[in-house]
Amino acid sequence: METPMTEEELMTLIKTEMVKVNRDRVYFNLREMKLNRLCESTVDIVSTCVALEKLGLPITSELVSSIRKTGPVSAVATLHGLGDKKVLTLIRGRRRKTLFWILSDVFKEKMGL
Repeated sequence: METPMTEEELMTLIKTEMVKVNRDRVYFNLREMKLNRLCESTVDIVSTCVALEKLGLPITSELVSSIRKTGPVSAVATLHGLGDKKVLTLIRGRRRKTLFWILSDVFKEKMGL
């Protein structure tokens, strides 16, 4: 029986996967999807989302904010904005306040995922 992963091991795994994501490809795919005024933090968040998707982990505001060391409110705002631009798709959980996102099919196709 395997022992569960610690939080530090999980963060290391996620950050290792984030390094593998081609940030230039993320940037140009976002530009192709008509996202204007792209800043580095947006590319970072989308790279984080791609890494989480590859690992099969849910994209939640709490997880993104803990990885990026920001507040959950700014993570929610950015994730909702990316949803408006069809980069992410919002999925509502069983409980009313449970929100998580998945990469949209359009963005997955562009990234070759």
